[in-house]
Amino acid sequence: MNTLLLKIVTLPDGSDVEVSETPLEWWTKPNKSGFVRTNMLAPDPKQPRRHINSERLKELHKSIASCGVRETITVTPLSHVPWATIDSEHNDAFFLIVSGHRRWNGACLGELSAVPIRVIIYESEKDHRIDASLLNANREELSALEQGFEFARLRELKWKINELSAHFGIALPQLYGRMNLTRLHPDIQKLLDPELPRKRRLSVNVGGTLGGVKTPTLEELKDAYEILSDTAGIELAEPSEEVGNIDDDVRRFSLQKLLLTVIQQRSLSSKRAIELIREHSLRLKSANRAAGRKTERYQPRRRKRAIHGLVDGITGSVVMDWSPREFDKIFELSPREEVEEFIATLQEGEGFLGGLVKILTKIRDAKKPTHSDVLRAMREREATD
Repeated sequence: MNTLLLKIVTLPDGSDVEVSETPLEWWTKPNKSGFVRTNMLAPDPKQPRRHINSERLKELHKSIASCGVRETITVTPLSHVPWATIDSEHNDAFFLIVSGHRRWNGACLGELSAVPIRVIIYESEKDHRIDASLLNANREELSALEQGFEFARLRELKWKINELSAHFGIALPQLYGRMNLTRLHPDIQKLLDPELPRKRRLSVNVGGTLGGVKTPTLEELKDAYEILSDTAGIELAEPSEEVGNIDDDVRRFSLQKLLLTVIQQRSLSSKRAIELIREHSLRLKSANRAAGRKTERYQPRRRKRAIHGLVDGITGSVVMDWSPREFDKIFELSPREEVEEFIATLQEGEGFLGGLVKILTKIRDAKKPTHSDVLRAMREREATD
């Protein structure tokens, strides 16, 4: 080894280490470790972690400034990963960072002379990406959106869904939900930011369901605007004909934003928000219809069953059989505020049911009585369907 190529540098903790200004033999040997200049490392634009907690980053920078980088940064030689791309500002780098982007970033900000690395050699991009996923996830849990992007990337590398599920120990529904987050409009993805206040943050389950909506046709999108404008109690501008001629993502994003607007306007719980999305986001066949005929979107039979289910859930509840004395005992030790919360919830339900009765009464009054023979035939047909 030419000692002229080596320099002694001092780390923040006072220790001295040797670094080379040119590549050394061990730089391309698996599982070898040593110190290198920070400019020899390039960050991976495809690293799994996209969000970094600002407070934890400050703590890390403070620690690195006083003690240096204590844990090795996992790297791989750029010459051995032809599938990788880096930003042009790092063209002089020799290594690609696999795990340790925050430590490297802290070292750069602290102007450290050298950082410790460990070299790994990969046989394929598939091995590289799965290792990067596991190493980064093990250090600090990835956000749901970060997981989604990583799963989607591994799927592009021909990983099967069942393989991913087994490898990461994640159930299939959760896996699909995470990947659906990557299909959300970027503005909606921002609402998943873990640092947002809870009241402003979109829940992962609602986001995953929203990201799973299929691309609507222009007709389906217009129908959704018409129905949901009434549901939200606000006037929503219908999409123009031009929307029907642009790419699928724009129409899907339009439906996502529409559904999210309704969810926010009505302050829906996660459960009710998911029900709303599933109700309106299915790709339904648009029927060529005559005047006055409805598309399959309205699905009256299924919706009538939902109304029956709502009523049965109330009238069939054991609560219906409780006496006033039992209620006295149930809430005997409850504070006034807790009782008020129950009253508010029941009043909300009372208002909804009262409004529903008014709507159905208006619909009934607009119809003429049906002949008994016709009514009997209709019910017989429903029973056989």
